[in-house]
Amino acid sequence: MRSLFVRMAVLCLLIAGSGSGLARAASGPDSDFEALRTVLLKAETKALCETVQRKGWKDLTLERALRAAPSQDEALVEANAAGLLQGLVALMLRDESCIEPPAEAFAQAQEYSRRFGWPASAPSDTLLAP
Repeated sequence: MRSLFVRMAVLCLLIAGSGSGLARAASGPDSDFEALRTVLLKAETKALCETVQRKGWKDLTLERALRAAPSQDEALVEANAAGLLQGLVALMLRDESCIEPPAEAFAQAQEYSRRFGWPASAPSDTLLAP
């Protein structure tokens, strides 16, 4: 059921972001769009956490991460290409009550933040500590 919700939310985001007059009329005010986006990101974060809890950090693959968080596809693909997939997922889950990342994921998170500047609100040396 959640997977269907995530897919529908992504579809709504794509339609709303298309810029057409019809899409703008259908999407409502910007606050509705932001609310939908927030719900989508929370659902994807929860799905990522469940994936890591079920499969473990070592078995986290790009395919599984994309299935859990399809709206984050560009960042996930970029992180995977750089060998930092666990690090990005650790960053995405850092404020959640989820399974603790291994030391390697902490190191990857710091490297991801250094290379790609995310999240911008926290300096990379204080981002995560094992």
